[in-house]
Amino acid sequence: DADLSSVVGKFEQGLVSVLRETAAGLLDGAAAASASPSAATSITRSTFAGRAWAAASLPPDAVLPEGGVGYEMPPGFESEAGLGFLHPVDVFLGVFYSVPDLDGVTPIGPLVTLLVAQNGLHVPVAFLTKAINISIPFTAPHRA
Repeated sequence: DADLSSVVGKFEQGLVSVLRETAAGLLDGAAAASASPSAATSITRSTFAGRAWAAASLPPDAVLPEGGVGYEMPPGFESEAGLGFLHPVDVFLGVFYSVPDLDGVTPIGPLVTLLVAQNGLHVPVAFLTKAINISIPFTAPHRA
């Protein structure tokens, strides 16, 4: 449905903006968390000059004390995404626990967004031949 696609696209753009603004002040390995009842979030920033940035997970927090939200880049991601070797890679992972209905569609788990940047520029990760593996556990409100 074109209308739902438009709503989801606008929602995604907003999430990316929030993610960038919140993560901009974080140091390597740092995390920011908000436990607002309306929009609990966890955002982490990892900057690595080597391949260690290719997999990480968020630390435990008040909503997910066991942690578990994480990502793993597929082999060959660097070359396919056009990453260079002269600059560190920034990976911003955000989790939004309280997700609103999207035009009648209710997500069954937290909404996760991933942003890859290098030298301050967004690196598109669409249309990869191998998928990025993102782990998303169910939270208590989503199990009901």
